[in-house]
Order: sequence, then structure tokens, then C-alpha cells
Amino acid sequence: MGKMTYEPSVFGVRDPPCGICHEEMDFKIFENYNGTGTDWLQWCCKNLDCGSCFNVEIL
Repeated sequence: MGKMTYEPSVFGVRDPPCGICHEEMDFKIFENYNGTGTDWLQWCCKNLDCGSCFNVEIL
């Protein structure tokens, strides 16, 4: 199967602010991570000096 793509407008919600520095965060989607069948989202702070990230598993 080729690389999966998604339509960002489907996720028409605001990304949460960073819990540490309150800057904007950006997300990535991981599907079938390392062949484990696990799908999850990862939000990371756009402020590279902060580096805060958190993951949410899609059930």
C-alpha cells in the first residue's frame, strides 16, 4: 500500500496550545506505526526552543 494522504479540512479543529510555552502546536498522523496496527496523532510545539510534544492513540 502506498503512502496515505489525508484532507486537513476533515480535522477542522484548532490545535491545542502548548502546555509549556502556550505557542501554537502542529500535528502529524502516524498510521500502522512500525507495522503494529497502532494509529496515533502527535502534537509538537512549533517553538523549536520549547520542544514539547504529546501523543494521542486513535482507538
